[in-house]
Amino acid sequence: KLFRKVVAEPDNFDGNKRKFHNWWKDMQLWLMGYEDLGDTPKIIAVLTRLTAGDATKWARTKKTALIDGTAITWKMFTEELVERFDDPSRTMRAQNEIH
Repeated sequence: KLFRKVVAEPDNFDGNKRKFHNWWKDMQLWLMGYEDLGDTPKIIAVLTRLTAGDATKWARTKKTALIDGTAITWKMFTEELVERFDDPSRTMRAQNEIH
């Protein structure tokens, strides 16, 4: 419980790929305070924070699949989430900022 008080709850995500990496790290840290959660509750926790733009559209599809009983593991979900929203130019931008 103390962990939950220390780690800030993550913001909602709007689908902006430039913001995804930091948002996802915040989300993962926050979920560490709920290590006893199963796959479905963790997936729901993430989906409820996808609240605008492309993120809402993507989340709507995933919510429908969950409600319809389509099985998905946390690993599968996170891989799909990262594939959909990670910014492919993030690494290149970071390298350019270093130089």
